[in-house]
Amino acid sequence: KDPQEKIGKLKMLSAKEQQTIVQDYNKKTVGYPKEKSVVTLFEEQAEKTPQATAVVFEDEQLTYKELNERANQLAHHLRNKGIKEGTLVPLFIERSAEMITGMLGIMKAGGAYVPIDTEFPASRISYMLEDTRAKIVVSSKAGRRKLEDIEGIDEAAVIAIDQEEAISKEDKANLKTKVAANALAYVIYTSGSTGQPKGAMITHRNLTDYVYGLKEATQIDECKSFALVSTIATDLGNTVLYSSLLTGGALHVFSKEAVSDIYGLHQYFSQHQIDCLKIVPSHWKALSKEEELLLPKKLLVFGGEALHKEVAEQIQSTGTSCTIVNHYGPTETTIGKLLHVVEKGRKYNNTIPIGKPFSNTQVYVLSKEMEVCPAGVPGQLYIGGDGVSSGYVHNESLTNQKFIKDPFSQEENKKMYVTGDLVKYLEDGDIEFIGRADDQVKIRGYRVELGEIESILQQSEEVKQAVVLAREDSQGNKRLIGYIVPQEGFDKAAIESYLENKLPEYMIPQIWVVLESLPLTANGKVDRKSLPEPEVQAKAGGYEAPRNETE
Repeated sequence: KDPQEKIGKLKMLSAKEQQTIVQDYNKKTVGYPKEKSVVTLFEEQAEKTPQATAVVFEDEQLTYKELNERANQLAHHLRNKGIKEGTLVPLFIERSAEMITGMLGIMKAGGAYVPIDTEFPASRISYMLEDTRAKIVVSSKAGRRKLEDIEGIDEAAVIAIDQEEAISKEDKANLKTKVAANALAYVIYTSGSTGQPKGAMITHRNLTDYVYGLKEATQIDECKSFALVSTIATDLGNTVLYSSLLTGGALHVFSKEAVSDIYGLHQYFSQHQIDCLKIVPSHWKALSKEEELLLPKKLLVFGGEALHKEVAEQIQSTGTSCTIVNHYGPTETTIGKLLHVVEKGRKYNNTIPIGKPFSNTQVYVLSKEMEVCPAGVPGQLYIGGDGVSSGYVHNESLTNQKFIKDPFSQEENKKMYVTGDLVKYLEDGDIEFIGRADDQVKIRGYRVELGEIESILQQSEEVKQAVVLAREDSQGNKRLIGYIVPQEGFDKAAIESYLENKLPEYMIPQIWVVLESLPLTANGKVDRKSLPEPEVQAKAGGYEAPRNETE
């Protein structure tokens, strides 16, 4: 009709085909208590099963009644300290039973917890404390010692759960003030392309929608024991954490040291009959022995990175009755928004699909011109629905950039999140992950913006120019490679030491390639495709897949 129309603007689908993809594929809805907070739901569970085991950590066990009372005492203490609805409260504590008490206590007080890994470098911790404008930090005796040298918080503002006598004297009863469903539950900081992490704000309603959607999609509520093997500084482990605490399960919390003890972990899983595990595929491979795979009894949920079909086939070859689920979702859309239950006998492509939307979620695969892509045609994934975050902490500009109006929604103010992930529809409506549209990658399940590493590298006096790439090794594990044009007198050890003070361990390149200059394209940009394959070995301490039983 219009010869001047750009090809990219032409409709690729008929009205009927577009309806199938936009409406029929997204018509799944799940009922959930929209006006109840996670706090209310947990309190109802504690009243229903007061003597059931809620948390297990090493030799310590807490019943639902005990956990609820401890969280109440902390909440009353925090209210007395001025914490109210909407207050951001950093949670700086090692993996333990107190960690769960801290999370619940902060939410019961009306605040939103901000988990900070105790292994983060001082500069990152300081930035997060400053960005949250923290007045109080909930921690432990050990955490308090680590915070003594950190800028951004007064020592008097650190509440050590295991040391504060005043907490044990507080009222054990539930607080009379009810937490609203639309109040913030937590803020999780993810890697940022500008050189600083950004905090995604998740509400109680976002979280409740997720838990109820997951229950219907996987029957996860039939599991009785759950394993938390990851840090709470990312939301990967929130799948088992909240599914357990809101359904009456026993949450087994593992320390960082316990997770690295492969034989001890296998023995624990066997003794305690762990029903459900959520884990990153590369982490699972590292914890599984050739003759014995680390498997829960009922449900194994993979997330955080692409799931290769060889992993699923390896598990299925054991004859296990354990259900395997591939689970996908950015932090900004609350833990996960698509999933695929792996089918026995199905012929998969190289990677398992990330599946179809569950809970009250709408997903769209769109071209650069924001047109709906047909099956088989790659496009960027956009996510709408009840799980979409309210944005980033104190960052309106980035919020407006990443959370845009949903053009397919009948509701005027509905937003959808721009994931930056390239995907395509398969013929059956499943979605297959292809890669990133930008420089973001997943390393061992952690979301990493390569631009953040490059930005910090460029600030070093040792470096003229820097580019960071992520490449897969023969085992399918991604490793970071740092390409640098050095200043005179370059010292690799000095660079690594510099980065250790600026970035978490998983964001430090494991391989370094020194170049006289970076290859450029015709228009003067760095030609990343022309960067050479590294010929050096991974640095000491980097992950290498075990080559034999002893390793």
